[in-house]
Amino acid sequence: MTIAGAGKRPGANLFLPLGWEGVSLDELAQGSFPAGAANLIRERKPFFDWVVPYSDDSQTEQMVLLNGEPVFDGGLDFRGYVGTGRAVNGNSDTATRNAQAHELLVGAMESISEGFALYDADDRLVIFNSNYNFFKDRDLRVMRKGSRFEEIVRAAADHGYYPAAKEQKAPWIDERIRYHNDPKGLFEVQLCDGRWLQIVERKTSSGGTVTVNTDITAKKHHDEAQRQAQKLQALGQLTSGVAHDFSNVLLALECNFEQLKLAVRTGKSPWTHLNACGAAVEIAQGLTQRLLAFARRQPLQPSVVDVNEILRELHSILRSTFDETIAIEIVPAASSCPVLVDPTQLQSALLNLSLNARDAMPDGGILRIDCRSGFLGQDWASRHLDMKPGSYVTISVADNGHGMTREVAERAVEPFFTTKEPGKGSGLGLSMCYGFIKQSGGDIEIESELGRRTVIRIVLPKVETGTDERPGRPRGDPGS
Repeated sequence: MTIAGAGKRPGANLFLPLGWEGVSLDELAQGSFPAGAANLIRERKPFFDWVVPYSDDSQTEQMVLLNGEPVFDGGLDFRGYVGTGRAVNGNSDTATRNAQAHELLVGAMESISEGFALYDADDRLVIFNSNYNFFKDRDLRVMRKGSRFEEIVRAAADHGYYPAAKEQKAPWIDERIRYHNDPKGLFEVQLCDGRWLQIVERKTSSGGTVTVNTDITAKKHHDEAQRQAQKLQALGQLTSGVAHDFSNVLLALECNFEQLKLAVRTGKSPWTHLNACGAAVEIAQGLTQRLLAFARRQPLQPSVVDVNEILRELHSILRSTFDETIAIEIVPAASSCPVLVDPTQLQSALLNLSLNARDAMPDGGILRIDCRSGFLGQDWASRHLDMKPGSYVTISVADNGHGMTREVAERAVEPFFTTKEPGKGSGLGLSMCYGFIKQSGGDIEIESELGRRTVIRIVLPKVETGTDERPGRPRGDPGS
């Protein structure tokens, strides 16, 4: 059966159920169509597997299975629906019950705010609700019953629906398909209209896949507002810490200047007080350098270096610094891991993290530093501000020391935040490391369990082999 032209009487060669002649789909949807049909037709969306009762020429009630696609002309004006209908054979009571069950299922799916879809064992789309179909292009009809999941993902990427797939489309698509075939945890993706979807997929006993998409855009906005609030809080703590430390420096300078005046008047040697003034100036310079590192404004001299070489050099430094109660394990990657970074600053950052790990193991333990490279996808990038999917090098610094609470770990990179005793830490070491890594285009992850372990991961963009990478203006400089 072909349903032709809303409101147009069909030709003699077309079959149409009794009572449908000259009636538009909008009018039919108000009557015997499934729940929610009127809304779908009003919004000019496709519909699938609608079971609708009708009477044949002998006035016997039958059932027909309808599918419809909206048709638009070149100016995107709605022209009507084109579709197919198939008579449902079998016992009328059974067909009625099946139709009622199907209508109940469709109504339930349309009533939820999440997008829902079911794929069969061949990965073909079996059924889905309107919230699952996020395509807006009216000529893009890949989201239909029978389409393979890979077809849908590739079409969406080709049409620019996934901003994260624009730069590295093939790896992004491969990652998305891998998650679909072997779903683990959650997958977050941003659409081209700015919305964020959280995707949960589960395998069925028959080998199919159930997909549920939840719009988490509001949560993303809330999280961003919370991050901004945390930044303001950190800025306040930074201001307080800077004022305190510079006040101490100024006080030392003031006292020594007074002593210098007294020494000049009495003819005593001024060198003791001059040296003290110089030491105070060096403290101020060191503080300024740390603040520049945190603010991502320190002058860098980036070059392409292999992280494996940095780790090999670091091993000899650590071995001469640590005592024998701490075992040191350095595990380079199996292949080269080139990154564009200031090698001196990277080594300094790793040394700083290693010393923190040593302090967390006063009774001895194991310090392990390893390196690996690989593609990090949208799920990872969505959890890290300003980061994009791509190839990265990850350096992990792990210890089995006393660890941190979640609250302490969340504040660990804040300037002047420290849990050490007064005089044993300025609270700028990790914040300086964080600022340098962010300035180099990377990020830091902190994972810790109180009383068990801490793992700090430095993630840096990998330089693709064969590219002509040259040192440029440090990332984060004004105008960059």
